[in-house]
Amino acid sequence: MIFQYNMDKKLIYDIGSNTGEDTLFYLTQGYRVIAIDADPSIIEGCKKRFKNYGDRAIFLNYAISDTDNTTVDLFLNNDSAKSSLIADVGERQNNFKKIVKVKTITLRTLMEQYGIPYYCKIDIEGYDPVAIKSLKGTSEIPKYISAEAECKSDEDKFSEDGIFDSLDALKGAGYKKFKLVDQTTLSVLDFSDFYISRSKLYYGIIRKLQKMTKMYSAKYTNKLRLNKKYEYDLVFDASGPFAEELDGAWYDYEKAKELYLYHRRAFFKVEANRKYSLWADWHATF
Repeated sequence: MIFQYNMDKKLIYDIGSNTGEDTLFYLTQGYRVIAIDADPSIIEGCKKRFKNYGDRAIFLNYAISDTDNTTVDLFLNNDSAKSSLIADVGERQNNFKKIVKVKTITLRTLMEQYGIPYYCKIDIEGYDPVAIKSLKGTSEIPKYISAEAECKSDEDKFSEDGIFDSLDALKGAGYKKFKLVDQTTLSVLDFSDFYISRSKLYYGIIRKLQKMTKMYSAKYTNKLRLNKKYEYDLVFDASGPFAEELDGAWYDYEKAKELYLYHRRAFFKVEANRKYSLWADWHATF
């Protein structure tokens, strides 16, 4: 299933494209993009915004799910990045807007219609494991894929229940190697401390000095380093680099689980972090 005979090396899927910031980054890197979002108003806006890109940027209004051609509820949040097919996730921060009905499609069907992408980015607010599982039955899978590690409701964010659902789904789909990326800084995490050191005074001082001198580093000013590297301003919620452009080593499944648990527990040890959720993505290949 994983042999890439038909994969299009210049094609990316942006699943959960929101306003298209990741799509734009992929376009600037020379890729064609199939962008999917469940919010119909988002898709209409993107069609207008990207009209000059022609068929290099195709926008489709679907909810990625485990079945095709059904209708599901999308719980819209006033912050469009927080809308979800899961009610208590879409209603985070008491910012619920309304419910809209959306047609579903599986990744399997999408790839039958538009081809096998080199990279598939998934960011659909808690529904990522369902989307990954919808690859079942496809003749090939993307060489590289990413998904949110977890996306919990405000009430459930401290619980460790289900924290490996995305990782387990990726393993079940045939992926064997994994990297964990902190989405605030786009830093690839290893087994060295990350979240606790960021709360220390020295970290802020070094970060400020690097910003002043523009001598950026992966540890202290990573997003600025990446902006300089790509000559592109990666916005706050950007998914960032992917595939072999990512720093660091790939981990096997068992080590990836250890890595995530280590950083998740460290994140919540920092008192200032406890009002947030851990925001990290899995990147995977085989």
